Amino acid sequence: MSDTGRPRGVLAESASTWPRRPAAAEVAALRGWLQSEFGRDPGRGMPPAGGLLYQPIPFAEFADLPCERNSSEDRFRRLTESLDYRGRRVLDLGCANGFFLFRLAGDGEGIADGLGIDQFPDNVRLARELTRLYGLEDRLRFEQRVLDEREVDRLLARGPWNVCHLLSVHHHLLRQLGISATRQVLRRLFDVCDMVVLEQGSLTQEEYEDWTGRSEPFDSGAFSRMLSMLESCGVPPDACRPLGFGKYLSGQRDDRLGSRRVLVAAARSWQGRGATEIWRKRHRNGIYMELVRLGPRSGPSEIWKNVVTGPSLARRELRALELLRGLDGFPQLAGGVAAGTEAADGLVRLAGEDLREVTHDDLATHGTSIRSQLVARLQVLAAKGLTHNEIAPPNLALTADGRLLLLDFETAYLPGEARAEWQREVLEPNPALGLGMYERELHLHGDWQAADLTASDAVLKRWGQPRLDAAERDAYLAALRSARTRG
Repeated sequence: MSDTGRPRGVLAESASTWPRRPAAAEVAALRGWLQSEFGRDPGRGMPPAGGLLYQPIPFAEFADLPCERNSSEDRFRRLTESLDYRGRRVLDLGCANGFFLFRLAGDGEGIADGLGIDQFPDNVRLARELTRLYGLEDRLRFEQRVLDEREVDRLLARGPWNVCHLLSVHHHLLRQLGISATRQVLRRLFDVCDMVVLEQGSLTQEEYEDWTGRSEPFDSGAFSRMLSMLESCGVPPDACRPLGFGKYLSGQRDDRLGSRRVLVAAARSWQGRGATEIWRKRHRNGIYMELVRLGPRSGPSEIWKNVVTGPSLARRELRALELLRGLDGFPQLAGGVAAGTEAADGLVRLAGEDLREVTHDDLATHGTSIRSQLVARLQVLAAKGLTHNEIAPPNLALTADGRLLLLDFETAYLPGEARAEWQREVLEPNPALGLGMYERELHLHGDWQAADLTASDAVLKRWGQPRLDAAERDAYLAALRSARTRG
């Protein structure tokens, strides 16, 4: 909770936002009903202690009321930063007390109209009363329905629907309807609506395996798991795009301390421009990472780099890549991404490149050029006061036009950083750091500022290329000293 008692992230908006403003007596009457009815009979499926609202009420007169999903404003922002809702017709299945439809109706130009469906009568009664109090009857409707295949078909027939929300709902459908019927519902929504937006739910491992037929560990923060679930419904991954994460921690606790739930959208019109490739990497230190390419391999694309399990160093990588923005030979952040934007989610979004490993044939025909490019990358790092710390063949790749890219800056030492901070955050949790390229003890007792030189020499030896000469080493160290003195 904030110091004002308002759930974090919920807007206390101005009176000019809504067509009507309720009188004080109307507000008092609704607040009294909320306190009595939700305390006695909470309007959701898994009632927390005290009859807590599931979502906040995004009107100033109710902004002080506690809610369970106090991250809802962050979820709303992730949706509206990625998707254009202006003038759209929105069907919200499992809408709870209507937070997303109210926010969408009051956000800028707003949606054309919305229909919210929830199975709990008190949620619907509350949403309808808020609709009346704020003069939104011409744009928003709320109905109490228990979803099954027939009910979904009846709702779809009332379309067309530009966007359908299914936010942390499909796991409830799974337990009510079974896996087969739930998969059919999701496929039907994809076939009929222009776009379906989903937030992952709290599936068990057994439910995930039964749904997908895959034995991999389930994690609600993995885009690949959500894409596998959709693919088993007949929704192709290349029609799906990750949007970011919601977070959830049950009860009156801060969602920011809870588990991540991926947000994914699927649209038939995106086919071929969604998730076209997925890589899964498990590091020696136990970190499990996934990389998702959005768009064609050989055309404009993005790579979403997501740490699923283990500590994320996304904030460190984003800071390093900000220093290298616009410079040849390094990954570039996706358009509009600034350092810190995605870091809290353990996510890095990169401009996509068609990359491949450096092969023996490449070295036989272009070895001198590749070596020169590696030396040039080292000089750029030194001039920026950066140490990569993991220069190794897996982190060196060639683009389609033969440029050498140095990848993965999660363990970089940043200019101006205290050495003890880097050791605590990077070295101690990563027992494999530098393995095979240099001795780990170098970071504790040796010439740690020469780590990239030592690792580059090891790479060049593997490649059958001349090691760094004295002039190259001296130029690197002089540039590094200069940059760190300025920092």
